[in-house]
Amino acid sequence: MRKKTGSLAGREVMTTLGLIFASLQRQPRRKAMSFAAVALAASGATVASSLLVGAGDRLTSSLQSYGANLLISPSDPARPMQAGSIGSLASGFWKNNLQAASPELQGLCGSNAGRIRILGVRFSGSLLRPGSAPPIPLSFASLHPWMRPAVRWPSDAPDGAGFEGIWAGRNPPRDATTLAIGLSPQIEIRIVGSAEGDSADPYLIVPLAAAQKALGRTGEIDRVWIRALTTPEYGLLETLHRDPRMLPKEQYEKWSCTSYPSTVAASLESGWPGARVTVQRSVTDAEGRFLDRATWLLGLLAGLGLLGAAMAVFSTVSHGVREERPWIALMRVLGATRAELLTLYGGQILVIALAGAVLGVSVGSGLAAALSQGSKHFPLSISPSSLALAALAALATALAGAAFPIVTALRVQPAPALHEQAAA
Repeated sequence: MRKKTGSLAGREVMTTLGLIFASLQRQPRRKAMSFAAVALAASGATVASSLLVGAGDRLTSSLQSYGANLLISPSDPARPMQAGSIGSLASGFWKNNLQAASPELQGLCGSNAGRIRILGVRFSGSLLRPGSAPPIPLSFASLHPWMRPAVRWPSDAPDGAGFEGIWAGRNPPRDATTLAIGLSPQIEIRIVGSAEGDSADPYLIVPLAAAQKALGRTGEIDRVWIRALTTPEYGLLETLHRDPRMLPKEQYEKWSCTSYPSTVAASLESGWPGARVTVQRSVTDAEGRFLDRATWLLGLLAGLGLLGAAMAVFSTVSHGVREERPWIALMRVLGATRAELLTLYGGQILVIALAGAVLGVSVGSGLAAALSQGSKHFPLSISPSSLALAALAALATALAGAAFPIVTALRVQPAPALHEQAAA
């Protein structure tokens, strides 16, 4: 009995599939128009989503040229930070989001050429993170990319002739090759070149250890620049810039679990007593504004394309149902139920939508790859998630466009429809 039931069900499925594919052969032009509309919509959605993802990646990479997006400084200027506390960066909750750090110490000190301003930094080194995660680089150069030395950056460790240093600023001295800085005994600094700085007055960049000795501030630092991988929060958490604790509970939980710049800053501040972490919003807000506007623009373009596809499917299916009213009426007279008609017409649209979505995503991904390789001005990034989203959007568009015509087909009354056909 079970075998007969299973065999009967299998024959019904095969019969339904046969009717669906047979119906696809009627009105081939209209079916082709629906297929083309879905394929174009899927192709456009694929390119738009790839462009949005690629633009975000490229923008993040470009904004790294502006250096740090977080700054750690003493909460009390009278109590400087200790260099040893920088190890807390490697153990915080967002430790894996930290891409680079640069501890610094600055001040005025005496030298054999008069009083000069010095800046002590780390030119190399790293902070080890727990587990197998890569270490956090301690690099002044990576967080100040606009400063490029004419020859090379100095070394952190002293050699036989003392420490190395480099002049920065717009008008650095050209004649001095060595300097003796600091209190007695003075520290000898060998000048290895110059670099463009952010100040009109020249200053000397030296290893952090040399600056601490010259200024008599052993183990102290003034600030730490941080570059962290964060999620833009522009336009989303305006009230957050005042006090995140004022947010409702659900929004606060979302904020605390998302790598917003202010979230990472709050986490770093809680792990470093006596420190204050501020967000450099000129960088983070620029990224947020661009991505916000790009999302709206590309979403609008993709939405218009999908709307056009839905209207095209609606038009072709509506005309097809109108022409097939006698055939639908005859099916109803012969005993077809509304569920069977729904299966028939829904199956047609599903087959057309799936085929169009597959073709459209394939063409769109190929076009995106060609544009990305052919021009550096098209920062496209193809990901499986964007392809799946484009295919689902095209499929949903086709089903939405065909929904009303299919409902109209289900409401066809056999007697009036056959009477109209006989009168014609």
